[in-house]
Amino acid sequence: MSADGGDEIFAGYMRYQYLQELNDKLTKVPRLLWSTTRSVLNFSSGALPLITHVHKIGRLSEILNTYKKNGLSDIYHQHYNVREVDALLPAIKQKVGLLDDLGKVNHENDFMNTCLALDYNTYMVDDILVKVDRATMSTGLEGREPLLDNRIIEFVSQLPSELKYHHGEKKYLLKKITYKYLPKTLMDRPKAGFSIPMNEWFRNDLKSYLFEFINEKQLSKHNLINVKKAISVRDEFLSGKEFKETQVWLLLTFQMWWNRWMEN
Repeated sequence: MSADGGDEIFAGYMRYQYLQELNDKLTKVPRLLWSTTRSVLNFSSGALPLITHVHKIGRLSEILNTYKKNGLSDIYHQHYNVREVDALLPAIKQKVGLLDDLGKVNHENDFMNTCLALDYNTYMVDDILVKVDRATMSTGLEGREPLLDNRIIEFVSQLPSELKYHHGEKKYLLKKITYKYLPKTLMDRPKAGFSIPMNEWFRNDLKSYLFEFINEKQLSKHNLINVKKAISVRDEFLSGKEFKETQVWLLLTFQMWWNRWMEN
């Protein structure tokens, strides 16, 4: 028995709070100020690569350049921003992002419900449920997902987002229902994720994997990735200057996948 879908349907992730707060702030900024702010940030992130927090400035610059109701969720989920993707994949002209899945989403949704719909149409089915299915089936177990009953999703998806994220409280409606059956002290504990210490592992015990797979010889097998850019991502991560563990992980897993499935 599992509770997958609870975060995506009832707004349980911390990122929803971050996105809602950011959206609320951006909607209050007069549009007349946007062009000036964009120009300054674009210059800072492009022309001053050595300044502190350049990655955050680049992310904010991209938000202002592409901001619209649905765009914040896409940008938040990116591990490489648009400039980095263009530099890393110069040979690929047509690139696909999360917003290409917007056709699956009702455009009459408010901001929070749009974020939730994007997540349970993409992140949940393409990431979370894949891992759960592989883990359970590897041991011959059948996972059951009561919160993914189509009747629950269809009903909750039509509810106002205030019943899911209410004045900073996540999973508001689900908690109100659960309080009838479980003590609040049990329900109101801090959320605990399942993150692994990739920074520590790849800078120490697993460092050899990065040199084995992210190098000119390996990447030249397909010529899809800019070798110099990929190696710079690896080296910046290992130097400790940049927290690019997910960027490195994506390069590593792609190259390992290529070697396993595409070489022969």
